[in-house]
Order: sequence, then structure tokens, then C-alpha cells
Amino acid sequence: MTPANGPMSWLGFLSPEDPVRHLGPAELEAALLEGLGSADDEAAFAAANRLALEAFRAGSQATTTGICERQIAYAMAVFQRHGDARIMAFGLQPAINLLRMHGYAGDLAASMDALRALETIADGAPARVFGLDVPPELAASRGKWAVVMRKLARSTCLVESAKIRWRRGRIAEMIEESRRMLAKWPYVTSTGPFHASEAALLAGVGDHGDHVGKPGVAPMLRRIGDIHRLAHSVSAVSETAFDLAVRLHETRHIGRQATPSSATARQLASIGDSFFRLGNHPHGTTCFGEAHDLAVEFDPRLAGLIRDRWSAHAGLSAVPPRRETASLDAARLTRLAAIAAGRLDPGGSRPGG
Repeated sequence: MTPANGPMSWLGFLSPEDPVRHLGPAELEAALLEGLGSADDEAAFAAANRLALEAFRAGSQATTTGICERQIAYAMAVFQRHGDARIMAFGLQPAINLLRMHGYAGDLAASMDALRALETIADGAPARVFGLDVPPELAASRGKWAVVMRKLARSTCLVESAKIRWRRGRIAEMIEESRRMLAKWPYVTSTGPFHASEAALLAGVGDHGDHVGKPGVAPMLRRIGDIHRLAHSVSAVSETAFDLAVRLHETRHIGRQATPSSATARQLASIGDSFFRLGNHPHGTTCFGEAHDLAVEFDPRLAGLIRDRWSAHAGLSAVPPRRETASLDAARLTRLAAIAAGRLDPGGSRPGG
């Protein structure tokens, strides 16, 4: 199976991820300027990470790369001068951003190398990932920030190994790698992240999704498994499938506060799609409407994807108008990237000390 011909090919993973709330250009620029102007490295790195994301979404891989490499160089310089483990934890995120950029739309081999390096870091061993050198003494440390780094590296492997391979159409490899990581870190079926657990379900390979029914599995993962099973079963319209769809919609509020709205929107959209495929347009319309309203707040691009799928079932006249997804224009991106480069100058003095 490839993403092009499965019932979930239009939507992808349903597992929760860290939410990134959509901001208009003026509000976003103000927030980025505040972060980049802060003497606190954590605030500056958070702003630079968001700026790199906006540059990637705008199609500027060069700007994205420049921002991330500047962050990594700054983190390495500060670590070498001050031995600050905290800054290395901050520096790992831009390396992960580069991994995603290359994995989704760039140098796939580089992203695979980075995933292997991250797994090495997660195991407590030294590795280099996109210029960030994690030395042996930090890799094996029991200190707070070393633990943070290992946890972030492990979570990234569990999420991005599956997502990158799904997007690249490497489905058999995605399932095999996910199975390997679940054997290595079996507890993630109860703690998350759930992407490795979801991979076989997304591809419709039921025998590899049996772990979802085992004791101790998180309720959210069970729900995701049910949504996937519904999507893969509605080709044979049955009362059982309809009852499952109704139950999934009626229980949509359970645990919602702990679920980022973008993930909730994806789950509702999948249920709505299944309702339409079952021939129940009223229920499908309700689910798609709720999904669209949630997605607009967090991810207008996802809202557009949901709207397009909804209109394919119901027609353009039945769906809301398309929302504009204004973002930072090229001039703003260039100006903010220059500010970020100045704030994160590896050769300069560290703000506040």
C-alpha cells in the first residue's frame, strides 16, 4: 500500500503533536521580535524555531537552513565556552527542524542519518546531528538537561521516522522501523508519542496494530486505532461500522483538553469522511464542520485540506468559504532572519553575561 491509494492518504497521522497556534502576520512578527530581543536564550531559541518553521512553510529552505545552522553554531559556541548543558538542549531542536525539512522535502539520506544520530543520543551515547556535537560526558549524564535531550531525541525518532517514511511512500520500511522501535520502547503505547504505534494502523496492516488492544494502552491510542479501523472497513457498509462511527463522534469530547486541537480536528475529519462513505451525509457534515472550525484556530492549512475533502463529498456550495492563510512575506522573513542572526552570533558575547 502507498499513501496514494489508502483511505487515510488524504489526511495522514491522527496522533497528537505539539500545537502551533496560527497568528496573523503582524501579531506573529511582534511575538518573534519580542523573543529575539530577549536576553534569555530559551525565549530567543523558541522565536528562532518558529521563524524557521514560517520560512519552511513559505518555501524558503535556504532561510530555514540559515536560521537553524545559526542556532546550532551559537549553542556549540556557548557550550564550549561555558559548559552549559541547557543550551545544548535548546540546540537540539533546530537540528530536529533540519531533519524534518530534509525528510519532508529535501535530502532524504541526510534525514535518515540524523534519525540514526538521534537514536544514538537517545541511547545515551555521543553523536553529531547537523553540526550539533553531543560529547560523551553530556550524552551519558544524569543531569536534568541531558535527560531532556535524550527524551527529545527518543520522541523525535518515534514521530519522524514514521512521518517521513509515510510522506515519502516508504510504507513497508515505515512499518518495519515502527515495529522495531516499539520493541525497543514498548512503554510508549501508554505514554506517547503514538506515531510509531499508529503507523501500521494508518497503512491498514491490521496484524501489526494488535498492540493497540493490549492492556495498558493509552485511551487516546485506542481511539486512534478505532478511527483507522473504521476508515479501512467502511468500503463494506454495515450497521457495525455505522455504530462505531456514531460512538467515536459521541465520545469526541473525552480527553479533549489534553488533545491539541489540530489532532482533534484530524480525528473528527476522518470520522466525517467515514460517515460520508457510509452514506450518512448529516453526520458527516456535522463532523467535518466541527473539524474545520477547530483547524481554523490552529492550522489554516489543515482547515483548507479538510474543506477540500468535505467539498468532494458534499459540493462547494455546502462548505464554508476558504480562509486566507496569510503568513510572513519575503521582506519580513528576510528582516527577521537578519535579526535572528545578530542575536545568535556565535562569536559575540552572550546576552546578560
